[in-house]
Amino acid sequence: MAEQKDSAKSVKKFTGLEVPPDLTKGNFFFLFLNTMLMGMMMTIPAIVQPAFLKDIIKINQDFAGSINGLLQNMSQIATLALVALVGVLSDKVGRKILALLGFLVLAVFFYLLSRANGIAAVLHIPAGLAAQICALVSFAPSKAAEFAEFAPGLLTTYGIRLIIGVGLILGYPQFITMVADYTYEKDRGKGMAMNGVMMGLASILVFAIFLPIISKAGVIQVLYIIAAVSLGGALTTGLFLKDHMPETKREKAGLIKIIPVVRLMNCSGPCSTSIKLRLN
Repeated sequence: MAEQKDSAKSVKKFTGLEVPPDLTKGNFFFLFLNTMLMGMMMTIPAIVQPAFLKDIIKINQDFAGSINGLLQNMSQIATLALVALVGVLSDKVGRKILALLGFLVLAVFFYLLSRANGIAAVLHIPAGLAAQICALVSFAPSKAAEFAEFAPGLLTTYGIRLIIGVGLILGYPQFITMVADYTYEKDRGKGMAMNGVMMGLASILVFAIFLPIISKAGVIQVLYIIAAVSLGGALTTGLFLKDHMPETKREKAGLIKIIPVVRLMNCSGPCSTSIKLRLN
């Protein structure tokens, strides 16, 4: 009885979740902290983009809805294109390296977003061609002339925003998967609930913190802060998270073993009984 009590006392727990022996409470803390940071990266475009398009790219507000809508959908485009590949890579190379790479991509490209007009100028993007492309994707191909003034910066913004979407799809699925990796089956539901709480808290913090900063300091300062937060997420992921992937031993079934199973599906009676005995 005393041994059972000592054993119960030695079990590490983090907010009610049992911590496996080869993990620490710090691993759990930074798992959920970085989940919150990634959630902030997912939410921030919703409040940054309208101000960025208006103040920095200086788009014609007649097209603000379609332009902002397409930018917001860049994450979905990246997700549809890459989600299967990211899932395969996650199992092959581990969750940590992809989450780290996702944060680094976000840090670099949120910073580059603040330089969209300058990048367009350095690349010498033709205003006429950019206007035609931007008008086409904004469902206004006949009004390309009205896009010419701001189209190079907008086209650059589309490209940068797509890569930000790639950073997000690299990062956020890993934190969901790591909850399953870190927790025992009995605690998995509680762990997923904690993941959802962190994502919800991220949304609250974004609107509570960054909206006032935009109104006082401007959207460029917010992009700098976001890039710094992403860099911090990369640092804490690299230093304090640990892959804890389950070991899966998949037995390879040869053709000789498969053929009797197929035959079993197509016969009955003595034939079926004979095959079952051989399989066993």
